[in-house]
Amino acid sequence: MLGIFYLLSLISCLPDSFSSKDKVKMDVIKKSLTEDQGKVDLSMLGNKSQIEDPNYRSLIMVALDTDNEVAINKVLSLMHEDNFVGELSLKDKDNNNCFHYAVKINNRQFLDTIIPRDRFLSLKEQDVSNLSLDERNELKKLRDYFEKMDRVIVDELTYVNDEGNSPLSLLIDGNSDFAVTLLDWYNDLGTKKINSSGDNMLLYSVKQNRRVVFDGVLSLLASKEPYDSLSVKMLEFSNNDNINPLIQSALDVREGAYYCERLLVQGANQEVYMNDNKELNAMMIAALKKNKEVIEVFLLLGNNLKKRNIMLDKLTKAGIVTFKSIVKLVGLSADAATFVSTGIKPGFSELLTTGAEGILKKFKVDQKQKDIIVKLFKYIRGIEMECAWLERVKFDKKEKGFFDSVFGLLKERIENLKKNGQNLEKAITKRFKKGAVPAIKDVYDRIDKQQSNLCSIMGIIDKERLGINLINLSKKMGIIEDSIENIKRQLSILERGADSINDQVVRIIRNMNQQLDPLQSSV
Repeated sequence: MLGIFYLLSLISCLPDSFSSKDKVKMDVIKKSLTEDQGKVDLSMLGNKSQIEDPNYRSLIMVALDTDNEVAINKVLSLMHEDNFVGELSLKDKDNNNCFHYAVKINNRQFLDTIIPRDRFLSLKEQDVSNLSLDERNELKKLRDYFEKMDRVIVDELTYVNDEGNSPLSLLIDGNSDFAVTLLDWYNDLGTKKINSSGDNMLLYSVKQNRRVVFDGVLSLLASKEPYDSLSVKMLEFSNNDNINPLIQSALDVREGAYYCERLLVQGANQEVYMNDNKELNAMMIAALKKNKEVIEVFLLLGNNLKKRNIMLDKLTKAGIVTFKSIVKLVGLSADAATFVSTGIKPGFSELLTTGAEGILKKFKVDQKQKDIIVKLFKYIRGIEMECAWLERVKFDKKEKGFFDSVFGLLKERIENLKKNGQNLEKAITKRFKKGAVPAIKDVYDRIDKQQSNLCSIMGIIDKERLGINLINLSKKMGIIEDSIENIKRQLSILERGADSINDQVVRIIRNMNQQLDPLQSSV
C-alpha cells in the first residue's frame, strides 16, 4: 500500500508535459506574432485551449489586440489552413469574436481580406469547361471552402456579445459604408437581429441616426426589383419591442421626418402596427410623441387620414393593458395632462370628429386614457388642417380625390374661423359692451373672402395652378387665425377700457390686412 502512495506522489511531481502539453504564455505568442522571423504554432489555430490568457482570446484576437501590422498579416496568411474557419467562431470571455476585435480597432484591411464574398462569386461564375479534372477538383475544394466561410461569416457578423453588440452593429455605430457593402454581398444580413434589442440593420441605422448606412441601405434596396423580398422584409422587420423602422422614425422627434419620408418613398407599409392587436401605427405613435414633422410627411405622401375612423375602430379592440404598455414604451405618462396640442393653432384643438367621440364611448378605459386618445386625434387633425405640408406636394402627380380632400379640409377650416370670430365678438361685447365690435367686422369680411376664393379656385383645372392657389388660401387663413389669437391674448392681459381695447384690435387687424394683401388669389 505504501508503495502505491509513493508512486502516485512521484507522478504528481513530474512536469505537466508528462500528461498534457503546457499552455503557451502570452508573451511568447505575441513575440511569435510581431517579430518578422517569429514562427506561429499552427496547433493554436482554432484551439484557444493551448493559450494562457485570462480573457480566453483566440490566436486572431491576440493578433488584432496588438494592432500590429506584422501580427495581423501573419494570421491572415493562415486563412487557407484547415482550422482557420473554426478560428473565426471562437469567443473570448465576453463572447466577442474576432470580428468584434477587428471592428473595434477599425481594421478594414482585416475585414476586406477575411471576408471572401467577391472572390467566392468569381469562383462560382468561373467557366469549368476548359479545366482539367485536377483543376476542377481544386476549384471545387475552393468553392466548398468559401461556401463554408460564407455561412460562418454571416453568423459571426451578427453574433451578439455580452454587451449586446454584434460586429455589424458596431460597424453601423461607426457609420461605416462597409456595412452596406456587406449587405450587398450577404443579403441575409438584412433580416438578422444584430443587437440585444433585436434590431436589424435598417432599424438600427434609424435608431442611431446613422445616415450613411441608412441612405446606403435604401439605395441598395431601390436598385432591386419593386417589392423585392429583401426590401419588404427589411422595411417591415420588427424588433423585440415590435418596433419597425417606420415606427422608430415616428418616435424620433429630431430626425424622424427625414427617415420617415425616405422609408415611405421606398414602400414602407404605413399600416404596420406595433403589436398583434393593431391599434397604433406609426402615424398614431408620432401623434403620441407630438412629432409634427413626421405627421406632415404622412400627410404629404398621401395618408391624408383616410383611415382615421378605421384606426379608431381598431382602438376599441385594444385591451387596456396593451394601451398602457404602449404609452409607457413611447415615453409618455398615462396622465392626459402630459399630452397637449402644443404647436397647433389653438382654434383647431376644439375639433374632433363625431365618429371619434362615438367610438370612444365604447372604449372601456378610464377618463384619463380616453383624454389621451382624443387629444391624439385632435393633434393629427390639427396638423392636417394647418396644411403647411401642402408646400411640398407635387400637385401634378395628385389625383382628383386628393384635391377633394384638401377642399374639404379648407372648408372645415373656414367654418372654424367663423366660429372663432363669433366667439371673439361675444367675448368683447360681454366684457366691454360695445367697444371693439366694429373693428371685428373686418375679420368677418376677410373670412367671407376666403370662402369666396375657395369656391372660385375649385373650378381650376391645371393642377399646378390649383396647388398654388390652395397654398395661398391656406396662408391667408393662417394669418387670420393668428390675428384672432392675438386679439384673444390682448383681451386676457389688458384691463383697460373699451377705447384702449379697440385701439389694440384695430392695430392687429391693420397688420393682418397688410399681410393678406400681397397674397391675393391668382385665380
